[in-house]
Amino acid sequence: MIQWTIASAGRAFRDGSLSPAALLDLLLERIAQDEPRYRTFITVMEEEARAQALQAAKELESGFDRGPLHGIPISVKDLIRYAGVPLSNGSGRKPPFIPDTHAYLVEQLLEAGAVIIGKSHLHEFAYGKHHPAYGAVLNPYDTGRLPGGSSSGSAAGVAAGFALGSIGTDTAGSVRVPASFCGTAGFKPTSGRISLEGVTPLAPSLDHAGVITLNAEDAALLFQVLDSGSGHDAQQRAAVHPRFGVSLAYLEATTEPEVRDRIRNAVHALELQGASVQWLDTEVPIQEIKEKTWTILHYEAYAAHRNLLQDWEEGYSEPLRSNLRMGKAVTDKDYMDCLSWRDSAAYIIDHLFADIDILLTPTCPVTAGPIDTVIPDRPANGEFTPMANLWGLPALTLPIGLSQEGMPIGMQLTGRREADWHVLAAGIYVEKISSKTTQLSQL
Repeated sequence: MIQWTIASAGRAFRDGSLSPAALLDLLLERIAQDEPRYRTFITVMEEEARAQALQAAKELESGFDRGPLHGIPISVKDLIRYAGVPLSNGSGRKPPFIPDTHAYLVEQLLEAGAVIIGKSHLHEFAYGKHHPAYGAVLNPYDTGRLPGGSSSGSAAGVAAGFALGSIGTDTAGSVRVPASFCGTAGFKPTSGRISLEGVTPLAPSLDHAGVITLNAEDAALLFQVLDSGSGHDAQQRAAVHPRFGVSLAYLEATTEPEVRDRIRNAVHALELQGASVQWLDTEVPIQEIKEKTWTILHYEAYAAHRNLLQDWEEGYSEPLRSNLRMGKAVTDKDYMDCLSWRDSAAYIIDHLFADIDILLTPTCPVTAGPIDTVIPDRPANGEFTPMANLWGLPALTLPIGLSQEGMPIGMQLTGRREADWHVLAAGIYVEKISSKTTQLSQL
C-alpha cells in the first residue's frame, strides 16, 4: 500500500504525477474497504471532499497554488464545527446538532486548499469513552489493542491511510497518546497557537488543538497553515542542531523496560551522530503534575457541561456521567489551590530548560494495552503528557520503533512556551538521524 505523506503528495501534485482527485479516490477506496474494521470516522464527507478535490485540481492546473495543503485530504475531530455537517462530539444527542458556521481552523484549512475528508471518531466529548452508539475505534496495528484517546479516530485514521493528516484536541495528552499508540506523529503547540473558536471546550485553561500526521515534516506543514504565532520567521530561526536533555526522572518512573530501552537506543543514535545531549537528574514531580492537571480538568469540564446539559444530557453515556460526577465533587478551593500550585511550581520548567532546548522523554510509559483486559498495576497511558498542558508548552511525539509484540513506541520532544518551531525542527532532525541510522544498520 502506498502511504502518501503531505510532503510527497504535494510534490506529486506539482510534477503532474498525481492529482488531488486521484489521491482522494484512493483514500475513499481504502475507507470503503477498511473503515468498518477500525471505526475511525463518525462522518465521511465524500460529497464535500470530491468537490474540494476537483476545485483544488483546477486551481493547481491553472497555476494558482495555495501552499502545502492544497489538495491534501485532512480529517477533523468531531468536536470541531463544520457548517452543514452534524457535530456529534462523540455523544448520542438526538436529533443531531448541525452547526451553521465553520470553526476558525476549518476556515483556515479550506482557505489553504485542504480537502476535508471527514469528521473523526473520538472519546465522548473528549472526556468519556467511545459512546456505544458508535462503537470503539480500533488500533490499526492490532485491533485488540487500545488506540489511545481522546483523538483516537484521528490517529488511527492517519495510521490506516484514510487521511494524510488530522486535527485533534489535547487537554492532557489527547493528541500525543493516540499518536504514540498508533505509530504516528502528534504535535500539540503552545497554548493559543491554534484557534479554538468553534471547538467544543473541555477544560479551557488546558485545551489545545493539535495535528496528527505520519511524520514531523508533515506536522510542520500542517501546523504552518494553522499557526497564529510568528510563523515563517520563527521557522527560519528554529535551531538546526538543538540541545537535547534526557530526563532520568521519566526513564526511572513507571516506564516499561522495553519503552525505556527504545528511548535509550534513540538517544544513543543521536549521540553517535554528534547531537548535543545532556542527561538530566532534575527532580520532576510527575505524579503531582498529573494530579493537579486532572483536578483542573475535572473542575473545568463540569463547568463547561453545565452549559450543555439542556441540549445534550439525554445522549450522555454512563462513563461521561461518571467523569462529570468527579468534576462536580471538586471544590472551588481545590481548584484554586491547583491554579496557585501551577503558578508557584513554574520553576520546574525553568530548571528543566536551563541549559537545553528540547526535553526528551517517552510519550507514554507503556505501549497500547489490550482493549478488554485490565492488567493489574500497569501504569496509566497519560503519565507523561500532562506537563505540557499544565504550562502550555509545545510537545511532539514521534514513532521510534515497535515493541516485541509489534506495537508502536513514541518519543516525546517538549520545548519552552512559543518554541513551537524549535520543537518541530528538532523532530525533523531526529527523523533524519533515525533514517540515517536505519540505513547504516542495513549495510
